[in-house]
Amino acid sequence: MKFKAKMGHYSSVVGNSVLLIDEGNRIVGQIAILCNTDDLRDKDTQTELCRVICDAVNAARQTEGG
Repeated sequence: MKFKAKMGHYSSVVGNSVLLIDEGNRIVGQIAILCNTDDLRDKDTQTELCRVICDAVNAARQTEGG
């Protein structure tokens, strides 16, 4: 992978997301938390999910030497 993951800023309107950033520090993609029930609308829950996603993407990047 040639990009890194960074947690976006939580918004009470749209929730949270993970930003995918290329080597030039440009945002090339976004992983959003889309909720079908109220179970995922909680800020702490979304923050923890995004943290896990960021950790996984960034660990894979380091493993691949990227």
